Amino acid sequence: MAEMTVRFQQWKTMVELQLDFLTRLGQYKLDVAKSDLVAAVASSQLAVARIKAQVAQQLAGALRRLARFSYRNRSRATRIGQQAQAASMARNGDDLSASAMSRMWAAYRVFERLSPLEVVLELMDMDVHAAARKAASYVNRRDPSTACQDVSESVDNVHMLIGWIQRRGYLPIRGNRAHRHMVTAFSRLAAVAGEIIQQMNIEIQQMEDRTYDTWKPVVLAALPDNVDVQKIIQAGLKP
Repeated sequence: MAEMTVRFQQWKTMVELQLDFLTRLGQYKLDVAKSDLVAAVASSQLAVARIKAQVAQQLAGALRRLARFSYRNRSRATRIGQQAQAASMARNGDDLSASAMSRMWAAYRVFERLSPLEVVLELMDMDVHAAARKAASYVNRRDPSTACQDVSESVDNVHMLIGWIQRRGYLPIRGNRAHRHMVTAFSRLAAVAGEIIQQMNIEIQQMEDRTYDTWKPVVLAALPDNVDVQKIIQAGLKP
């Protein structure tokens, strides 16, 4: 259960890393555009050079705007961190208060929306255990004076079960089969951030590995001595 809390907090880390990833990606693409610009000028392809210069200008502008986005991204990361904490409360089952339950479900909707469709489909492929259909598996946290109902037979997978529980304001009794279904669903959403972080790190490494080739060292080495690469780039980046 504690592992789910740690995994949900990776969503905050992922949001923080996204800006760095986008900055690196933008810089890589800008380097490609600069390299193409130099190569076009060196081969006297002036029409191509003008196009590459426009691309480089647009990318440089995008990077400047991205830098100004850093404050908003930090605020978003803080909100995601708070929502991650609320979602991880699913491990407590019927020990949750009505207010904590509301925050948990609000967070669930956020992470469900941010998760890839493939993850939601995984939950749709999970069958509901017979024991999780019994009214005795739940407490009515929204309206304690009203008895819980059995889960309808039309609810035929875990994703639908989570929605059914949420709409009725129920909570599964901690440790039972219904609670296990709920924890499984929340844990799957929690794991998404770690997978995205891993993919971002792979792509960053690939970009770093390609940086040398981006500048086409063979082309640059063949340029005449009177060709100033830096001046070509500076001229190309001027609006």
